[in-house]
Order: sequence, then C-alpha cells, then structure tokens
Amino acid sequence: MVEDQDTKLSVLRERVARGEYEVDSQAVAEAIVHRVWEVALSRSPLKAVFIAGEAAGLVSENDPDRAV
Repeated sequence: MVEDQDTKLSVLRERVARGEYEVDSQAVAEAIVHRVWEVALSRSPLKAVFIAGEAAGLVSENDPDRAV
C-alpha cells in the first residue's frame, strides 16, 4: 500500500517536472469544499447546517429566529 502511494507520488512528481500536469481548478475547489464540510460536520452538525444555509442565502447571522 505504501509502495503504491510512493509510486503514484513519484509518477506525479515526474509529470509536474516535465510540465505535463495541469491542475483542474474545479476539482480542487470541490475537494476543498468537501473537506471543509466534513470538518464542520465532525465538530458540530447543527452549526454545519447553519453554515450551509447561510452560504445558500437561506439564513443570516443577524436572523432573529436563528436557533444556532
């Protein structure tokens, strides 16, 4: 398993060095959002739901009916 990861990393480094690797910015952004969401859920599921609602414009930090 570790050898497989080392091999993949080595191949990736070689591709980057040759200029053959292009970053998919959409995939990177989605991965970041996914990771932030996972961390938020692990810390406080209710707060994570509020953050998602706020990002979607469904609730506001100043909303008087806010339960979080």
